[in-house]
Amino acid sequence: MLSRPVWMTNAGMDGWTDQDVWYRAIAGQCESPAEEAMAALLVNHAIGFLVGGDPRDFVCVHPQFDLSESYNLPYRVDFMLITRQQGAVVVEVDGFAWHSDQEAFKKDRCRDRKFSAAGIRVMRFTAAECLNPDDDVHGEISSLLCRESPL
Repeated sequence: MLSRPVWMTNAGMDGWTDQDVWYRAIAGQCESPAEEAMAALLVNHAIGFLVGGDPRDFVCVHPQFDLSESYNLPYRVDFMLITRQQGAVVVEVDGFAWHSDQEAFKKDRCRDRKFSAAGIRVMRFTAAECLNPDDDVHGEISSLLCRESPL
């Protein structure tokens, strides 16, 4: 199934209505409860970022993004987050079932190096962090949206 990006802007934004629509559009493409929780975190933080902000600002969340066409990398990532300030950032949700052994850990680090070489910043969160986010997780997600220039 081809995934669809969800573009969020503050142009004509209707707070809770848009938040619900944006969340359902993203969560409907997620593959786990932890990814759905991350979708909610991304939408909630995007709303806070966009409200009263620069009208040129936008947040695009593209779940299950295939990097093969855009970046010539043979990977699909959990989320590609795109903002005017940050450009493209990969957000990965690592559940214990898929990331619990040494080989999976090694593959993830190899992917991260390839992303970095392509100029893509990567943020990894455990499933537990997504399902029960603390202040650090909220701060890291906010930082994805609020910095003035890409890292």
